[in-house]
Amino acid sequence: MLSTFARFLSIPKDELIGDLYNTLKTTYSPKTLNIFDVTPDTSCSSGLQLLLEMKDAQWPDGVKRHVQRHQDVMALLQPHIESGDVHALSLNLK
Repeated sequence: MLSTFARFLSIPKDELIGDLYNTLKTTYSPKTLNIFDVTPDTSCSSGLQLLLEMKDAQWPDGVKRHVQRHQDVMALLQPHIESGDVHALSLNLK
């Protein structure tokens, strides 16, 4: 059974598309992480909405456990997690 846990993360468009999106897309298999959509986030003019599906336990520790397998992704995510800029990240957890 799927449980849904949603949090929101705002990332500048150029950083999301240029670094984070591409790194996530090429690092993880679909069974681990699916990027369903990256769309304009109407609640934050400087951000995009990033919709993810991950197999893990909870936010934020679950995200960190997966992301630490690729330090580049962790480095991109960490400042946004710590800053509290939580606007556009949705996780569907198994």
